[in-house]
Amino acid sequence: MHQHLSYLYAFFGLFLIGCGLLSVLVLGWKAKTALVSGGTFGLIALTAGHFLNLSQTWALYVGALEAVLLAGIFAWRASAAFLKLTELLQTHDTQAVRQKSIAFLIIATMFVTALVVLTITATFFADANNSLH
Repeated sequence: MHQHLSYLYAFFGLFLIGCGLLSVLVLGWKAKTALVSGGTFGLIALTAGHFLNLSQTWALYVGALEAVLLAGIFAWRASAAFLKLTELLQTHDTQAVRQKSIAFLIIATMFVTALVVLTITATFFADANNSLH
């Protein structure tokens, strides 16, 4: 069972790196924090997936902890981006609204993906942990 979660964490890592790259490609270098955070957390997820595939118990805990943290962080960032977007809608600045809309959609997608990873991890955590021992 733990090998299935290792593939999930590897996918999640690649997804995070891809979202960071997409943010910079679409929004420019002012989205460099998205690139750094996506790259950093993506590498952590890839590392957890790799070592979980090698039956390292600690990697299961790293992957689960990362899913919890990122679900919370992305929920906060998505809500902040949404609130800023609602403020910008009143200014009629179409360029700012466009950029903040794209940022919100990327962050919201990352939030939903983190929730899915967290849900799958929570569902199969006990089975994966038992298969490691």
